[in-house]
Amino acid sequence: MCLISWQTRRLSKLAKQFIKLKLKRPLYLRYGEDEESTFEQMSAITRADAGKIIPRDATYPFTDKNGVTYFQIRPHTWMHQDDVEQLSQHDLAGLDFDCIEAEHTTDFTRTLDERWVIDALKSISSHFDSEKGPASAQAKMFYDSLIHNAENRRPPDPYPDKSQDELLFGALHTNQMNIPEYARRLIVKHDSDWHSTRDDTRWSSIFTVRDESPVVKMANGGFLDATRWMDKVPPFASQRSVWHFHPLEFLEMLKPGGGKITLPMLRKIWTNSRKVSDEVLQQVADELNDNLERCHLNTEVRLYHFMAQVYQETGGNFSITENLNYAPTALPVYFSYYRRHPEEQELDGRTASHPANQENIANKAYGTRNGNHRPGDGWRYIGRGMKQLTGRDNYRKFTEYSSLTWGGDYQL
Repeated sequence: MCLISWQTRRLSKLAKQFIKLKLKRPLYLRYGEDEESTFEQMSAITRADAGKIIPRDATYPFTDKNGVTYFQIRPHTWMHQDDVEQLSQHDLAGLDFDCIEAEHTTDFTRTLDERWVIDALKSISSHFDSEKGPASAQAKMFYDSLIHNAENRRPPDPYPDKSQDELLFGALHTNQMNIPEYARRLIVKHDSDWHSTRDDTRWSSIFTVRDESPVVKMANGGFLDATRWMDKVPPFASQRSVWHFHPLEFLEMLKPGGGKITLPMLRKIWTNSRKVSDEVLQQVADELNDNLERCHLNTEVRLYHFMAQVYQETGGNFSITENLNYAPTALPVYFSYYRRHPEEQELDGRTASHPANQENIANKAYGTRNGNHRPGDGWRYIGRGMKQLTGRDNYRKFTEYSSLTWGGDYQL
């Protein structure tokens, strides 16, 4: 049984989600922000984009006041929930994984004559359609022609014309029109030469040729002996045919989605999209997801603690630059300088007659702390980032840690 026919009945709510664009469906423009946003249908429809698969989180899903969800497929272009197919990472067939079960090999030197190659070409061809535009129509014609020629190939010739083989090989390895992804998602069951010896009849075209050099035969035999391993491994010893798949593509799709931080999660913390956009929060999610293990944010407790710290530092508006807009009475609460110099509280703090002098506050509060030693360092190295990194020493340590050198560009 092919793996993609297996259906997961109990899927984690954290499983990765995707959307797949349907053909000839309308595109939308978005107007306004927050719950007041409206969407207007354009005259354009999906053609070349049809069939495209996008991680759901990368589309900044927005649900309007009527409960309809829209997905941003590219800047300023949205699609209605009814015009996309929503998929889980476990829906491998929907994500274009395709299983092909080949007949047993009769000649390892002529694998391109086998039926599975034709089925692979048909699988790739199925992604192209004249409705998707001229380029897709041309690709469809090209692959249909290859399939016709492959189905009508003559029996193997002792001195075959290799041009057709090269054309078939190239059709499965071109880097155009998303074909590499289609090819990587083919799962093919066929015989493996890692299971054979020089006595195997499937190698007879090499080892029974009378005019072949004994040295060449010995080299070929040595190669087979050196690469044979499947018959020595119990699960493979009893069968010559095994499922072959692209390991990185397959495992990347199946790896657990648990622990992933998503835009909707962050939006529950920072609810005001006027103050912090979906794009900014998605950047935060992407950066954190790439470093969860590295930063040991790999348990719920650690993640909750981290997010609580970030919220404490940035506030509900997600201010990643320290805000020193304090009233005079607040200054001595937070800074010892103003407890020692109460006469300066009214001068620097926010009053009805003037705004807070935030530069003065920073220089006085931080002037001799965290490695600050030059005039203006307090303001220059004010708190920045999600954790409000503060002070010359901390900026330097972070610069060294991140292997970046900003020089005088202290404002990052």
